[in-house]
Amino acid sequence: MTIQEYRSLLGRLPIKSPTRKDIASLCPHLKPEEAVSALSAGHCVACPPLMVRGTSQMIYYRPEWVEDIRVGGKVVSRKNHPAELDRVPVLRMSLVCYPEAERAMAFAEANWGAELVSDNGWGSFLRICIQDALDPVNDRYHENSPRTKAVLYVALTYGRDDISNDWSQPKSVLTDNAIAQMTLDEMVWDELRGDQYYLTAYNCAHCGSAVGHGASFCAACSRKFPDDGVRCVTSTPLSQKMVAFLQKQGHVFTVDPEITWQKERTSFVEMICRQ
Repeated sequence: MTIQEYRSLLGRLPIKSPTRKDIASLCPHLKPEEAVSALSAGHCVACPPLMVRGTSQMIYYRPEWVEDIRVGGKVVSRKNHPAELDRVPVLRMSLVCYPEAERAMAFAEANWGAELVSDNGWGSFLRICIQDALDPVNDRYHENSPRTKAVLYVALTYGRDDISNDWSQPKSVLTDNAIAQMTLDEMVWDELRGDQYYLTAYNCAHCGSAVGHGASFCAACSRKFPDDGVRCVTSTPLSQKMVAFLQKQGHVFTVDPEITWQKERTSFVEMICRQ
Protein backbone atom coordinates (compact mmCIF):
# COMPACT_ATOMS: atom_id res chain seq x y z
CA MET A 1 0.00 0.00 0.00
CA THR A 2 1.21 3.54 -0.78
CA ILE A 3 0.67 6.60 1.35
CA GLN A 4 -1.54 8.05 -1.41
CA GLU A 5 -3.75 4.96 -1.38
CA TYR A 6 -4.13 5.07 2.39
CA ARG A 7 -4.87 8.82 2.35
CA SER A 8 -7.59 8.14 -0.22
CA LEU A 9 -9.14 5.55 2.11
CA LEU A 10 -9.13 8.02 5.01
CA GLY A 11 -10.79 10.55 2.72
CA ARG A 12 -13.91 8.37 2.64
CA LEU A 13 -14.63 9.18 6.28
CA PRO A 14 -17.15 9.51 7.78
CA ILE A 15 -18.72 6.27 6.54
CA LYS A 16 -22.37 5.61 7.40
CA SER A 17 -23.33 1.99 8.09
CA PRO A 18 -19.77 0.74 7.49
CA THR A 19 -19.20 -2.81 6.35
CA ARG A 20 -16.60 -5.23 7.64
CA LYS A 21 -14.62 -4.44 4.46
CA ASP A 22 -14.72 -0.70 5.22
CA ILE A 23 -13.36 -1.27 8.72
CA ALA A 24 -10.63 -3.61 7.52
CA SER A 25 -9.47 -1.22 4.78
CA LEU A 26 -8.91 1.60 7.30
CA CYS A 27 -6.96 -0.67 9.63
CA PRO A 28 -4.47 -2.30 7.24
CA HIS A 29 -2.06 -3.04 10.10
CA LEU A 30 -4.59 -5.36 11.73
CA LYS A 31 -6.30 -8.55 10.69
CA PRO A 32 -9.94 -7.85 9.68
CA GLU A 33 -11.33 -9.66 12.72
CA GLU A 34 -9.00 -7.71 15.03
CA ALA A 35 -10.12 -4.40 13.56
CA VAL A 36 -13.80 -5.25 13.83
CA SER A 37 -13.39 -6.53 17.38
CA ALA A 38 -11.41 -3.49 18.55
CA LEU A 39 -13.79 -0.92 17.08
CA SER A 40 -16.90 -2.79 18.14
CA ALA A 41 -15.59 -2.78 21.70
CA GLY A 42 -16.17 0.97 21.71
CA HIS A 43 -12.68 2.43 21.78
CA CYS A 44 -10.56 4.29 19.24
CA VAL A 45 -8.08 2.37 17.13
CA ALA A 46 -4.65 3.80 16.37
CA CYS A 47 -3.99 3.61 12.62
CA PRO A 48 -0.88 4.36 10.52
CA PRO A 49 0.30 8.00 10.46
CA LEU A 50 0.53 9.84 7.15
CA MET A 51 3.61 11.90 7.89
CA VAL A 52 4.85 12.17 11.48
CA ARG A 53 6.59 9.38 13.36
CA GLY A 54 5.27 8.74 16.84
CA THR A 55 1.69 9.75 15.97
CA SER A 56 -1.31 7.85 14.68
CA GLN A 57 -4.47 8.53 12.78
CA MET A 58 -7.33 7.70 15.15
CA ILE A 59 -10.48 5.89 13.99
CA TYR A 60 -13.63 5.24 16.01
CA TYR A 61 -16.86 3.34 15.47
CA ARG A 62 -20.20 4.61 16.79
CA PRO A 63 -22.96 1.98 16.87
CA GLU A 64 -26.43 2.67 15.53
CA TRP A 65 -28.59 4.58 18.01
CA VAL A 66 -32.05 6.05 18.32
CA GLU A 67 -32.64 9.65 19.41
CA ASP A 68 -35.82 10.61 21.25
CA ILE A 69 -37.34 13.83 19.90
CA ARG A 70 -39.02 15.57 22.82
CA VAL A 71 -41.47 18.46 22.96
CA GLY A 72 -42.40 19.71 26.40
CA GLY A 73 -40.71 16.73 27.97
CA LYS A 74 -42.73 14.20 25.97
CA VAL A 75 -41.29 11.94 23.30
CA VAL A 76 -43.11 12.85 20.08
CA SER A 77 -40.93 10.94 17.63
CA ARG A 78 -37.72 9.03 17.26
CA LYS A 79 -34.84 9.53 14.85
CA ASN A 80 -32.61 6.67 13.85
CA HIS A 81 -28.88 7.36 13.50
CA PRO A 82 -27.03 4.68 11.53
CA ALA A 83 -23.72 3.28 12.67
CA GLU A 84 -20.77 5.46 11.70
CA LEU A 85 -17.04 5.07 11.19
CA ASP A 86 -15.09 8.32 11.57
CA ARG A 87 -11.82 9.91 12.54
CA VAL A 88 -10.97 11.81 15.72
CA PRO A 89 -8.23 14.47 16.10
CA VAL A 90 -4.73 13.08 16.46
CA LEU A 91 -3.11 13.29 19.88
CA ARG A 92 0.58 12.98 20.61
CA MET A 93 0.74 9.81 22.63
CA SER A 94 2.87 7.15 24.18
CA LEU A 95 2.62 4.09 21.98
CA VAL A 96 1.62 2.02 24.99
CA CYS A 97 -1.62 4.02 25.36
CA TYR A 98 -3.20 2.19 22.41
CA PRO A 99 -2.39 -1.49 21.86
CA GLU A 100 -2.50 -1.12 18.05
CA ALA A 101 -0.23 1.95 17.85
CA GLU A 102 3.07 0.11 17.62
CA ARG A 103 1.80 -2.07 14.79
CA ALA A 104 0.37 0.99 13.05
CA MET A 105 3.75 2.71 13.19
CA ALA A 106 5.52 -0.40 11.94
CA PHE A 107 3.09 -0.63 9.00
CA ALA A 108 3.74 3.00 8.03
CA GLU A 109 7.52 2.51 8.25
CA ALA A 110 7.35 -0.60 6.08
CA ASN A 111 5.14 0.96 3.40
CA TRP A 112 6.05 4.66 3.25
CA GLY A 113 8.84 5.10 5.75
CA ALA A 114 10.89 7.25 3.35
CA GLU A 115 8.11 9.86 3.42
CA LEU A 116 7.82 10.06 7.21
CA VAL A 117 9.40 12.85 9.24
CA SER A 118 10.36 13.12 12.90
CA ASP A 119 9.42 15.94 15.23
CA ASN A 120 12.76 17.52 16.06
CA GLY A 121 11.29 20.10 18.38
CA TRP A 122 8.90 22.28 16.40
CA GLY A 123 8.38 25.47 18.34
CA SER A 124 5.11 26.84 17.01
CA PHE A 125 2.37 26.33 14.46
CA LEU A 126 0.51 28.53 11.98
CA ARG A 127 -2.86 28.04 10.32
CA ILE A 128 -3.07 30.53 7.45
CA CYS A 129 -6.37 31.21 5.68
CA ILE A 130 -5.80 32.40 2.10
CA GLN A 131 -8.80 34.65 1.42
CA ASP A 132 -10.29 36.22 -1.70
CA ALA A 133 -12.33 39.40 -1.15
CA LEU A 134 -13.48 39.39 -4.79
CA ASP A 135 -15.37 36.13 -4.24
CA PRO A 136 -17.53 36.91 -1.19
CA VAL A 137 -19.56 34.38 0.77
CA ASN A 138 -23.20 35.24 1.43
CA ASP A 139 -25.24 32.76 3.40
CA ARG A 140 -27.07 32.49 6.71
CA TYR A 141 -23.77 32.87 8.58
CA HIS A 142 -21.86 35.34 6.37
CA GLU A 143 -22.45 38.63 4.63
CA ASN A 144 -19.91 39.61 1.98
CA SER A 145 -17.27 37.62 3.83
CA PRO A 146 -14.01 36.94 1.94
CA ARG A 147 -13.97 33.35 0.68
CA THR A 148 -11.19 31.11 1.95
CA LYS A 149 -9.49 29.60 -1.10
CA ALA A 150 -6.98 27.46 0.79
CA VAL A 151 -5.72 26.83 4.30
CA LEU A 152 -1.96 26.49 4.67
CA TYR A 153 -0.66 24.68 7.75
CA VAL A 154 2.90 25.39 8.88
CA ALA A 155 5.21 23.99 11.58
CA LEU A 156 8.04 26.32 12.64
CA THR A 157 11.32 25.47 14.30
CA TYR A 158 10.94 28.19 16.92
CA GLY A 159 8.23 30.19 18.62
CA ARG A 160 6.19 33.01 17.15
CA ASP A 161 7.21 35.20 20.08
CA ASP A 162 10.84 34.67 19.09
CA ILE A 163 10.01 35.88 15.59
CA SER A 164 7.96 38.81 16.89
CA ASN A 165 10.81 39.97 19.12
CA ASP A 166 13.50 39.56 16.47
CA TRP A 167 14.11 42.74 14.47
CA SER A 168 17.15 41.57 12.52
CA GLN A 169 15.15 40.95 9.31
CA PRO A 170 11.60 41.44 7.95
CA LYS A 171 9.13 39.05 9.58
CA SER A 172 8.39 37.07 6.43
CA VAL A 173 12.12 36.36 6.03
CA LEU A 174 12.41 35.23 9.65
CA THR A 175 9.36 33.02 9.16
CA ASP A 176 10.87 31.54 6.00
CA ASN A 177 14.02 30.63 7.92
CA ALA A 178 11.95 28.88 10.59
CA ILE A 179 9.69 26.75 8.36
CA ALA A 180 10.06 23.04 9.04
CA GLN A 181 6.97 21.59 7.37
CA MET A 182 4.02 22.82 5.30
CA THR A 183 0.84 21.10 4.16
CA LEU A 184 -2.66 21.79 2.86
CA ASP A 185 -3.89 18.49 4.33
CA GLU A 186 -5.78 18.86 7.61
CA MET A 187 -5.14 15.21 8.50
CA VAL A 188 -1.39 15.77 8.23
CA TRP A 189 -1.78 19.03 10.16
CA ASP A 190 -3.30 17.11 13.06
CA GLU A 191 -0.19 14.92 13.16
CA LEU A 192 2.14 17.92 12.99
CA ARG A 193 0.67 19.88 15.88
CA GLY A 194 -1.02 17.21 17.97
CA ASP A 195 -2.88 19.12 20.69
CA GLN A 196 -0.49 22.07 20.76
CA TYR A 197 -1.61 25.69 20.43
CA TYR A 198 -1.53 27.35 17.03
CA LEU A 199 -2.03 30.87 15.64
CA THR A 200 -4.51 31.57 12.85
CA ALA A 201 -3.53 34.25 10.35
CA TYR A 202 -5.26 35.65 7.25
CA ASN A 203 -3.63 36.60 3.96
CA CYS A 204 -4.81 37.90 0.60
CA ALA A 205 -5.30 35.27 -2.09
CA HIS A 206 -4.28 37.76 -4.79
CA CYS A 207 -0.92 39.01 -3.53
CA GLY A 208 -0.18 37.29 -0.20
CA SER A 209 -0.36 40.40 1.97
CA ALA A 210 -1.64 40.16 5.54
CA VAL A 211 -5.30 41.14 6.00
CA GLY A 212 -5.80 41.00 9.75
CA HIS A 213 -8.33 42.41 12.17
CA GLY A 214 -9.52 45.90 11.30
CA ALA A 215 -8.34 45.76 7.70
CA SER A 216 -10.70 47.43 5.23
CA PHE A 217 -8.52 46.66 2.23
CA CYS A 218 -5.39 44.78 1.29
CA ALA A 219 -2.43 47.12 1.81
CA ALA A 220 -0.52 45.68 -1.15
CA CYS A 221 -3.06 45.24 -3.94
CA SER A 222 -5.98 47.34 -2.56
CA ARG A 223 -8.56 44.56 -2.67
CA LYS A 224 -11.37 45.51 -0.26
CA PHE A 225 -11.50 43.36 2.87
CA PRO A 226 -14.41 44.50 5.07
CA ASP A 227 -13.63 43.66 8.68
CA ASP A 228 -15.82 40.70 9.62
CA GLY A 229 -14.73 40.66 13.26
CA VAL A 230 -13.17 37.24 12.77
CA ARG A 231 -9.74 37.86 11.30
CA CYS A 232 -7.04 38.23 13.94
CA VAL A 233 -4.24 40.77 14.20
CA THR A 234 -1.38 39.99 11.82
CA SER A 235 0.95 42.06 9.67
CA THR A 236 3.21 39.40 8.14
CA PRO A 237 2.79 38.62 4.44
CA LEU A 238 3.13 35.10 3.09
CA SER A 239 6.81 34.24 2.89
CA GLN A 240 8.61 33.31 -0.32
CA LYS A 241 8.59 29.60 0.57
CA MET A 242 4.86 29.75 1.31
CA VAL A 243 4.11 31.43 -2.01
CA ALA A 244 6.23 28.89 -3.90
CA PHE A 245 4.51 26.01 -2.08
CA LEU A 246 1.02 27.34 -2.87
CA GLN A 247 1.92 27.95 -6.51
CA LYS A 248 3.22 24.39 -6.78
CA GLN A 249 -0.15 23.20 -5.45
CA GLY A 250 -1.94 25.17 -8.18
CA HIS A 251 -2.81 28.47 -6.50
CA VAL A 252 -2.51 31.49 -8.81
CA PHE A 253 -1.55 34.90 -7.42
CA THR A 254 -3.08 37.53 -9.71
CA VAL A 255 -0.76 40.21 -8.30
CA ASP A 256 3.00 39.65 -8.01
CA PRO A 257 3.77 38.91 -4.31
CA GLU A 258 7.01 40.83 -4.80
CA ILE A 259 4.92 43.99 -4.35
CA THR A 260 3.98 42.79 -0.87
CA TRP A 261 7.57 41.92 0.05
CA GLN A 262 8.82 45.28 -1.22
CA LYS A 263 6.32 47.10 0.98
CA GLU A 264 7.42 44.98 3.93
CA ARG A 265 11.10 45.73 3.26
CA THR A 266 10.38 49.45 3.00
CA SER A 267 8.45 49.45 6.28
CA PHE A 268 11.22 47.46 7.95
CA VAL A 269 13.93 49.93 6.85
CA GLU A 270 11.83 52.89 7.98
CA MET A 271 11.27 51.27 11.37
CA ILE A 272 14.98 50.58 11.82
CA CYS A 273 15.84 54.17 10.88
CA ARG A 274 13.44 55.51 13.51
CA GLN A 275 15.11 53.55 16.29
